[in-house]
Amino acid sequence: MKKIIIKFILISISLLSISTIIKNSSRQDRIYNFIDTVAVCDEKIELNIINKDQFLKMNAHIESRGRWNVANRYGYIGRYQLGKKALIDLGYDSSWVSELRNSIYNTQDTIIKKNGDIKIRNFYYFDLDLFPPHKQKEAIKKYINKNEHVYLKDHIDEYVGKKIGGILITKAGILSASFIGIGYVDSFLKSNGKINPKDGNGHSIKDRMAKFQKYELE
Repeated sequence: MKKIIIKFILISISLLSISTIIKNSSRQDRIYNFIDTVAVCDEKIELNIINKDQFLKMNAHIESRGRWNVANRYGYIGRYQLGKKALIDLGYDSSWVSELRNSIYNTQDTIIKKNGDIKIRNFYYFDLDLFPPHKQKEAIKKYINKNEHVYLKDHIDEYVGKKIGGILITKAGILSASFIGIGYVDSFLKSNGKINPKDGNGHSIKDRMAKFQKYELE
């Protein structure tokens, strides 16, 4: 009888220990799940979803203040400031591209600053008949499409959703930065932001990424 009682006590203690371990394990899982959820919530960023037309309008403002007829001293042309290499890569005839670039001319204007200083500034234009708005729209859509689905596809797949230098990388940011240069985007992303190329006006890849870190394409 004593042996039976002792055996019963040992079994009860064993069952109690197992029950305690299970409860603690379950509680531990709940704690970890809670921490993970909090961590995700802390990193959650609500993005403004925009379509391609809105995206292009925003970039047009950055590139040219939305003007169709302007160029710059480096030979970039139009509302989206497309260059020679990009246009030829998109399939446009090189002789037409050369004619377009040769049509660039500049005018000078006098600017009087608030402190009274006088500055002579060059403004660059081109023959809009050679590259009218409808043709510019066609070109930029080809450019963005090729970058998204060919040149920067792997970069978009790998880096979107990550942070570099405190900036959330979005597809909109990558494609906007591609206006400065596809190779520059590649350098910035692969170096984790250590290489941050700039265009001729001093605007960097990081600047462009930052402008679009709260936007994403639908």
